[in-house]
Amino acid sequence: MTEQAAYINAVSDRLMVNLFKAKVVYQVYNKDNALKWHLVSDHKSSYPVALQNAIFSSSTLVCSGMPFTLGPLNDAEMGLHYSLNHGLTGDLEIQESELFAIAYSQPSAYADISKQLVGLQKTSDIHLSYMYTAQKSHRNSVYFYCQANEITVFAWKEGQFMLANRYPSENAEETFYYVMLVIEQLELNPNEIYFECISTKGMHETYVSVFKNYVNTLHLANVTNSGAHDTIDENKEDELLSYFYAQCVL
Repeated sequence: MTEQAAYINAVSDRLMVNLFKAKVVYQVYNKDNALKWHLVSDHKSSYPVALQNAIFSSSTLVCSGMPFTLGPLNDAEMGLHYSLNHGLTGDLEIQESELFAIAYSQPSAYADISKQLVGLQKTSDIHLSYMYTAQKSHRNSVYFYCQANEITVFAWKEGQFMLANRYPSENAEETFYYVMLVIEQLELNPNEIYFECISTKGMHETYVSVFKNYVNTLHLANVTNSGAHDTIDENKEDELLSYFYAQCVL
């Protein structure tokens, strides 16, 4: 857990809580969307003392990297679909996007953090990333990001959303394999698709070297808050993603 810096609350401040598999990233943004306060913690740590009794204009909890299942809207059997895919149920959150419902598991810190905040908005990396890719409006496109030894891939074909899925990936070569597998299975032309990764500049350069002879130009998502591309270590992709999620929400 990083050391807690002092925080002076303003009622116009907005709180982002990003729950990853192995850590929790707290971020407070001011009314101009500038990062005001930041803390990286773990799931066993209590809610930050600096934020206790603070009042926020909005609070958003993002679950990222959790097992998930997509299903039809208003489907009462989402829990069953999830258990068939993952072999377990536990505590699930059901979120509806424009085209589908998302069932995802709740990490251990989920309930404790939820109790601390009034009017908390809950969402997932799948929902936010889907909305992001939909707004890009590329008819044939593939997007991906990596975290906790997994790659998450989104794909569109002829303007239709086709896929959101996670695959195990411990290195750039495995990321290459699963992205190319998606492109092949969906019969996309690798030389004509729009291709983008959400990552640090360091990892983007690594991916470019791996994909350069096989797929169209690999673009880097524009994550604007606080120079996140430059200041975050390339091995801390989850912290980069926390800035990306804030950009999607704020």
